[in-house]
Amino acid sequence: MIEKRDLIRIKNNSSKLFEISKHIKILRHLSWDKSIRSAFLDSKPETIPKVEYPNFDSVDLRASLKKLKSLNGDTPCDKWLKEKTNDFLSIIDLLQSSGTEQFFKKSEQIYGSPNLVLNDGKTSTLQLAKKFEFLIDSHLEHFSRYLKVDSIPISDVKKKIEERLQPIFDSKSPKIIIDDQISSRSTASSKRIRLRKGTSFTYKDVDQLINHESYIHVATNFKR
Repeated sequence: MIEKRDLIRIKNNSSKLFEISKHIKILRHLSWDKSIRSAFLDSKPETIPKVEYPNFDSVDLRASLKKLKSLNGDTPCDKWLKEKTNDFLSIIDLLQSSGTEQFFKKSEQIYGSPNLVLNDGKTSTLQLAKKFEFLIDSHLEHFSRYLKVDSIPISDVKKKIEERLQPIFDSKSPKIIIDDQISSRSTASSKRIRLRKGTSFTYKDVDQLINHESYIHVATNFKR
């Protein structure tokens, strides 16, 4: 059983790690300028554009993470926190290699690659993805005439999400922003949900956005 002093240390270290993690924004650092993204998509994405990524200032972050590692004990929770700290150190190395050949190697070390063999010892992630694609395409081909739904204006999507979240989050409700600078259909942080301008959404998407972006990305960031 974990002693009270260990619980206090683990809680403090966990909070410190969370605060440090707020300054390590992977997608924000790697995001392309709108002009580059538009030119890439308009050219039938055949050639990767040349992108100048900003330098990632990691001196203070790296020092804070290394100091935090030295404060961990030897309980299972401490060991888990140490692993997470090492993960963030690896991500810092990844961001510092942005735009270089080392980026892929470091990314592969952290996230794996399409040729990574899964636990069955024979199936790769790429093979599994192709299997899912085949199954989904077969399903859509068979049921496509039943799945057609009308899209709704993104302004209505924004309004409906706000109406649904206000009674739940009250003053802590995330701000819903329509943004033309994001590449995915939607993104979320603890305080904002961004919807990509020009994207088609349906009423079913509203439920999905609320459940995923709000109840996962927003709600799980609240301090207990």
